[in-house]
Amino acid sequence: MGWWAFDVFTQLAAQPPSTSSDTAAQTILRNIGLYTYMIPVGLASASNFFTGKYIGRGQVENAKKMANMCMTCAVIWSCFTIALVSFGQEGIMDFYTKQETVKDSMRSAWYVLLIFILFDCLQGVAAGLISGLNLLSKVKHVTIVDYWVVGIPISIYMMFTLKMGLEGLWYGPTVACALNFLFYQ
Repeated sequence: MGWWAFDVFTQLAAQPPSTSSDTAAQTILRNIGLYTYMIPVGLASASNFFTGKYIGRGQVENAKKMANMCMTCAVIWSCFTIALVSFGQEGIMDFYTKQETVKDSMRSAWYVLLIFILFDCLQGVAAGLISGLNLLSKVKHVTIVDYWVVGIPISIYMMFTLKMGLEGLWYGPTVACALNFLFYQ
């Protein structure tokens, strides 16, 4: 459900008064977000498996230890990734494009992307833990509300009404991920 919302975010970046540079920048930013999420996906799968395994065996303390370890790894990974993306900003941009207009569009949303990376890592691993507890329906409904009822409208409002461009667009998924993470606690 959250991934479909990202298609909507990219479509929003293509709407007037956005330019082709904004659309290209959004595509690149989304790609960076996907790369930074790959390790948390693995952590989410591991946390899902081990939490379910330990709960199924009645080993609640081991499940709690695994949950804490996975969330600690998520925090460490997100901090490392944020530092890497922050300090490597120009190199990352140069890897994708040489067009200054695209880079300028990316720069406007870069710091929001860094906050997004933090919450995306954390909510992804937390969702894996909840899934391991067999509460998948809870995850599904929270994700639907956070992205489709909260995140997309925030992006639309900030991007078009407040005229914040890509920066405004990225507040929507960032708030959605933050709400997911907070709800999963």
